[in-house]
Amino acid sequence: MRKITTFLLLFIAFSCSTKNEIRGISLKAPLSENVDHFLKFTTDVLAPDGVNTIIFNIGWNYEFKSFPELTGPDALSESDIKKIVKHCKSLGIEIIPKVSMLGHQSTLIRDNKGIAVKTKMHPLLENFPEFDENPEVKLPEVYEWPNKDGLYTKSYCPLHPKVHDVIFPILDELVDVFEAKTLHAGMDEVFYIGNDNCIRCSGKNKSQLYANEVNLIHSLLKKRNVELMIWGDRMI
Repeated sequence: MRKITTFLLLFIAFSCSTKNEIRGISLKAPLSENVDHFLKFTTDVLAPDGVNTIIFNIGWNYEFKSFPELTGPDALSESDIKKIVKHCKSLGIEIIPKVSMLGHQSTLIRDNKGIAVKTKMHPLLENFPEFDENPEVKLPEVYEWPNKDGLYTKSYCPLHPKVHDVIFPILDELVDVFEAKTLHAGMDEVFYIGNDNCIRCSGKNKSQLYANEVNLIHSLLKKRNVELMIWGDRMI
């Protein structure tokens, strides 16, 4: 069981009592070496418990073909994903891939005691720093929230003329490999948006900037008959 639980870093269970009942769970993608343990977990635990939906937090940990440089560490291969999707389909479980758009382009890594140990820029801004909404704010080695820079996580600039040339192919790849009917784009906790120092966003309505980005991603997916799912905190 110890190996099996290594991928349960993000755990959110949800259930909706509707005509088409959803019994779901949000899980961090396993390491490639733990794919078989993940499949065993779905067979032995999730399926018997009636789970029929997994929000699969793949993030940047996939071997992207359109932009290989955006492939994160310990990435899953196309064959890994197809193996997972095929197995889960056989159990009646839908896999919804999740990658964070707009916000959460960096992370603060904590140890098992909850102590911040280091920061990490995710591949998008690491490889395309020109997309950074707040480039003047550098990632410190560690930090706590709140802070004087208002740094929670980094965001990309939604008005950069080239950002969608990169993220849209990434989303298309995930839809393809997961045979997705729904894609989760995160979009939660976006605290860096409409930066006053940004030549594109300065003076723009932040709510409108956020809504426009949601609509752009929704429109991309709609063309492929794929539904968009996001977290709702920025809607409040």
